[in-house]
Amino acid sequence: MSLRLATALAVVGVACAAASGSVRPQEKNYWPFWVDQPKDAEGIDRWSSLGPLIFGSQSDQGDLLFGARPLFHRFNEADGARARSFIYPLWYREYQTP
Repeated sequence: MSLRLATALAVVGVACAAASGSVRPQEKNYWPFWVDQPKDAEGIDRWSSLGPLIFGSQSDQGDLLFGARPLFHRFNEADGARARSFIYPLWYREYQTP
C-alpha cells in the first residue's frame, strides 16, 4: 500500500511541476462574441468576434490586419505597404504610402 501511495504522490508532483513550468497567458474565450488570443511566439496578438466573421491581428513590428469575412479586409504593414479588398476577388488593391 505504501508503494502505491508513493507512486501516486510522485505522479501528482510531476504533473504539478510540469503545469507550473509552462505558465502562459490563456486566451479570453467568450465565443461567439469575443475571442482574444495572447501574443504567440512570433509576437502576433489575434482576436475574433461573432465566430470567425470579424477578425484582426497586430504584430510587434506594427503590422495590422482587420477584416469582416467575406466582405472586406484591410492590411497595413509597418513599412507603409497597404492592401485592401472588398468582396474579394471583385476588388483588391495593393499600394505603398510615402
